[in-house]
Amino acid sequence: MYYSIIGVLASIILLIENQDILFGRGQAYTKRPWNIYRRFLIAVFLYYLTDVFWGVIEERKIPPLLFADTSVYFIAMAAGVLLWTQYIVAYLDEKTKLVGFFVQAGRMIAVLVTVITLVNLFQPILFRVDENGVYYPLSFRHVLLFLQIGLVVTLSVYAFSTILRRGPDMNFRKGKRYRTLGLFGMIMAGCLLGQLFFPYLPFYAVGYMLGTCLLRAIIISDEKEEFRIRLENAYEAVKGSNAVYSRISQALAHGYMDLVYVNLDTEEYTEYRQGQKRNGMMEVHRGHNFYEEFREKVNKFVYPEDRAEFLRIMEPQRLIERMGRNGTMAHTCRLVDNVGPQYVDVRVTHMEDQDNVIVIGVTDIDEQMQQRRVIERIKEEQTAYARLKVLMGGYLCIYIVDPVHGYYREYSTTEAFQSLKLSKYGMNFFDTTHDLAYSFVHPEDLNRFLALFSKEHILAEIEKDGMFTLSYRMLIEDRIVYVQTKAAMVDEPEGKRLIVGIGDVDAQVRREAQYAEHLAQAKSEAMQDALTGVKNKHAYLEAEKNLNHRIDDGSSPAFAVVILDLNDLKKVNDEQGHQAGDQYLRDACRIICNVFKKSPVYRIGGDEFAVIAQNDDYQNIDALMEVMNVHNAEAVKNGGIVIACGMSRFDHDSSVAAVNGRADQLMYENKRILKEQQSGMQMPSGENREAGSEEPRENGENESKKTEEQ
Repeated sequence: MYYSIIGVLASIILLIENQDILFGRGQAYTKRPWNIYRRFLIAVFLYYLTDVFWGVIEERKIPPLLFADTSVYFIAMAAGVLLWTQYIVAYLDEKTKLVGFFVQAGRMIAVLVTVITLVNLFQPILFRVDENGVYYPLSFRHVLLFLQIGLVVTLSVYAFSTILRRGPDMNFRKGKRYRTLGLFGMIMAGCLLGQLFFPYLPFYAVGYMLGTCLLRAIIISDEKEEFRIRLENAYEAVKGSNAVYSRISQALAHGYMDLVYVNLDTEEYTEYRQGQKRNGMMEVHRGHNFYEEFREKVNKFVYPEDRAEFLRIMEPQRLIERMGRNGTMAHTCRLVDNVGPQYVDVRVTHMEDQDNVIVIGVTDIDEQMQQRRVIERIKEEQTAYARLKVLMGGYLCIYIVDPVHGYYREYSTTEAFQSLKLSKYGMNFFDTTHDLAYSFVHPEDLNRFLALFSKEHILAEIEKDGMFTLSYRMLIEDRIVYVQTKAAMVDEPEGKRLIVGIGDVDAQVRREAQYAEHLAQAKSEAMQDALTGVKNKHAYLEAEKNLNHRIDDGSSPAFAVVILDLNDLKKVNDEQGHQAGDQYLRDACRIICNVFKKSPVYRIGGDEFAVIAQNDDYQNIDALMEVMNVHNAEAVKNGGIVIACGMSRFDHDSSVAAVNGRADQLMYENKRILKEQQSGMQMPSGENREAGSEEPRENGENESKKTEEQ
């Protein structure tokens, strides 16, 4: 029971000291290193809980619970080491191969601990608990703890060495923080070592408690002090009304109703408003919680129909994305006014010298919007006149119809249309047209014509869009002719009249159909590789573009990218000629297509192919990659076509290029191994992976191999 006291004390200290990180909503801890550290603290807290329960359960000698808690204990310990590794890497912010190795090492250790813990459920290799509830550590426990100690010590040394490597660029504050990171790691390593030899003492919980307290006292306190200084400077910048007012006045003040100066880090803001005499902007309000107060004002002053969209685009992340490179964003909405809605233009701009500061300007554009509506009405009238004018030319026949009584008369007609022998005037225009439609409307279009060509439907369409349009086929002189009937309403001295025109669009429709056919054929040819018959690189880029759009809007399907590269194509070309090389390419393409039968295959280079696997092929991708492995093994043995390949799945990546890059790395690694096998070389230990494994590769090595292959 005494064992658990340390865990309880450590848990309380962690929650008290780090409540701002664990539960805070401010901007200070939103950067990536602190997001990772937050997760690290959660993992530490979970470790404390397992340690506390371990002491209680071990005291009461409950074998099943002790075994379960110890299993979780090891996984929580590994999770803490993994997250500490990620935090160190993120905090040091270095993009080196060694940093990538650290991350991969942390992941591998976490996976190894999890796997061994699961194996231990069936075969005790990590620890065991006898029927009396006595805990016995086994050999694999020492191995896992030594691995974690080695990683933590290496990270500490790396943190210390960063101070030396950065030299003059390293200021005193950063140096102190990096030394603290290294010291934290050494404390963890020392306590892990103590835990290794004294399993019944809570050394590691003590190490976590000391390390987090140390980091809190030095790094977090130091950063908070630095953050406080930045806030004070920002506040002084806002408070210095003369400087702020001068910048805003020169850039934005003229013509603005309202200006708001916002610090995105602190959410502090200052609001300026145009004076009653229009003689300049005056400060009217200061606040410390911009987004909450902003939402209240939007719900109070913005027109109800515009509120949701305005709030959506003003969300912090979306706002930054919309401002983009230009550093500005504009949106038009309506404000609630005593005399009706008032149109305003809201423009958001980054301050040129302060990336964390934006200025929101509100301009009254109600008068401009009224002028725009007048112009739009004039354009609508011009459009209606142009439509009626169009009815006078290119038509087989034009009728003028009284929409109330149904009286109609023929206005003009062509000789071809007269062959139908339709009446030139009469009553009940719509009923008469329905009766005659059986004789001149193509049978396949008849039901649609009868359903749509009614008085009620035509008048409703004109009311909605200003014109009724219906396309169908007529039978004129035993010939199928594509026609289009248009109807529009005009005011005449005797009242409203419906102008109905039947236009000959046969040549246009057939020309468009022919053009569409040629366009489809040309597009198909442009997307096809002439040699192999599969899709080409242009088609692959188009598919990649479409997938990127779906990734951006969050609707991306599950998919994997497979990159394949032929071995020995250059050798075939040199020794047997290019015709043999072309046949070699076609044969290889056929092999790829036979494996990935349900996925598009693209030839994206001279000897390089790509496959985007979805649906069934994605579900069976590991089996398909195994088919390629089997083929390559036979090809190496029998001198067949060897096709190096690498596969990577989409895993919340920002683009297809990231997935492609991983697959490309794996392909080059597979290519290297296959070449060694073809050369009869003995493969080094650890390099007998098959295609599809996801491990990093060296860029320089791949480039040299690619050059050699070409």
